[in-house]
Amino acid sequence: QHADGDDAVADVGGGGGYYHFLQAMADQKHPDHKDLHDWWSGSFDPDAFDVGEANEVFHGKRNRRRPDV
Repeated sequence: QHADGDDAVADVGGGGGYYHFLQAMADQKHPDHKDLHDWWSGSFDPDAFDVGEANEVFHGKRNRRRPDV
């Protein structure tokens, strides 16, 4: 999560923006790396994304746990 509690995918403008964000964050020589790193306030781990949790938040079921299938 972003320092102010927002999610990266929403903050960077959807799919295309997220792809750009991932590229820039992974490559310290990318022209936007420093700006995005500073904006994000640190490192970013794209593997930390939990699609199940995101779906629960999206569908308003944050507190209701569904058994894994």
